[in-house]
Amino acid sequence: MRRERDEQKHPSRTKAGTSPAKARGPGPSPGRGLPMIAPQPIGFLNTGLPVILLATLVLLLPRLILPADNLSQQALALAVAVTALAALAAGAVIFALVYAAGGVGVAASMAEAFAPVAVFFLRLSALAALVWGPVLALGWVAMAQAVEKRRGEDAARRNK
Repeated sequence: MRRERDEQKHPSRTKAGTSPAKARGPGPSPGRGLPMIAPQPIGFLNTGLPVILLATLVLLLPRLILPADNLSQQALALAVAVTALAALAAGAVIFALVYAAGGVGVAASMAEAFAPVAVFFLRLSALAALVWGPVLALGWVAMAQAVEKRRGEDAARRNK
């Protein structure tokens, strides 16, 4: 009994040959009492595929949100902002699904401590924004040019 209390008070004093981390066993990460999900190495399924899906999303979503005959740059900017937020959220979900498919206990970790796990996946999604962000920006420029072209054509029709 005294030995167990001593191990609880001083986790570095464990049986010979075992580290304090091994003596504690599975469970929350040391220090903050939160579940730990470690980043995985870069690969196609955990990085390439999510980035491709997100880049496709940011190209298609603004076009689905706005009507084809939109003449407002303000509406376009709002659609792009909504798309960026949706892509961040979708990226977090995609990365969580990829980690869960890889055998990481995402659901259990989220049940134990939702906020830190959600921040972890939002951080991964924000890192993917390094790729889909420029794609969204280029799509925004192309759509803005199309809006200005339609506005010019509309003005020319009214002046006839």
